[in-house]
Amino acid sequence: MVTTDSGLQHKTLKEGDGPSPAATDTVTVNYKGTLIDGTEFDSGNGISFPLNGVIKGWTEGLQLMKVGGSTRFFIPSDLAYGPSGPPNIGPNSTLIFDVDLISIKGKEQAAAKPATPAAPVDPDPKQVVTSDIIKVPSAEEMKKGAKIEVIKKEDLQAEIDKAKQDEKKKPAPKTGEEK
Repeated sequence: MVTTDSGLQHKTLKEGDGPSPAATDTVTVNYKGTLIDGTEFDSGNGISFPLNGVIKGWTEGLQLMKVGGSTRFFIPSDLAYGPSGPPNIGPNSTLIFDVDLISIKGKEQAAAKPATPAAPVDPDPKQVVTSDIIKVPSAEEMKKGAKIEVIKKEDLQAEIDKAKQDEKKKPAPKTGEEK
């Protein structure tokens, strides 16, 4: 365990072999955030954000990582949310984050870039979608009892297939006058 001058503690779980981000870079990560008692309050996969737009502990800590690495951070309250912690975290809470640094925008290795296809390719939705999708019905659908749904990335193809089946079941629109 290493403690920085600011009080941030971190433990490298897996050493990365790529570049390290600067505070002004946009990074993509997988992460899980827990409280000291083990309560998970947040997580995400393939989440991208500007490093200087998050809590101080993340801005400082991720600059210590290299792409491909995994680190556990113990972030003291003053580097997190301080006395104004959100309801699911609470005030003056120390946060624990397990973070995988996936990439840094603009610093991807040239070898990792795929060749440009000669013809348009229909992308695989599982490669395009990097996090959960929140499906919000219209106000009219909500009145009929529809609920807000969270579609997990791994369930996306089944949802697409279901929508295609539902579309096939709809009657064809009327195009002319009926006699």
